[in-house]
Amino acid sequence: MDGLRLTFTKLADVSGTSDAWPIWKDRTAESRYVLYLIDARALTGELDAEPARSWLRLEDDTGQIGSWLKDGHAHLCVLVLTHSDQDPRLTASNPDKYREQIAEQIEPLVLRLGGPEKTRLAVGSLKTQAQAETLTSQIIQHIVGWEKGKK
Repeated sequence: MDGLRLTFTKLADVSGTSDAWPIWKDRTAESRYVLYLIDARALTGELDAEPARSWLRLEDDTGQIGSWLKDGHAHLCVLVLTHSDQDPRLTASNPDKYREQIAEQIEPLVLRLGGPEKTRLAVGSLKTQAQAETLTSQIIQHIVGWEKGKK
């Protein structure tokens, strides 16, 4: 992509429970890029009987990842918002406004991850092949943009 060759040598999907934090720490230290997936329904409170609990978990997770990013080799964290198709705030008429709304809502998480210098946002869905490809393209564009920007 744009004359830059990316090679992904090790990809891992790690459990989202706090019990997996030691694995997260090791993987973060070994990684150049970290993808942290957030289910859009967690931002609307639909995933938990206590919506504040979902937000607290996101704060805990990003706080941990942010501390490991400072200490490790990872240079960029991409927050990947999935299931946006199930978020009632998204309307086909204004996806840009939805993205702005999400960016504002997750700003505290971005700050916990090291701020906008170290964090990017990709928003989409994995529901269909086309949507998954669009979301993946956003992620790759963030990585390529970051790599090109540091030269």
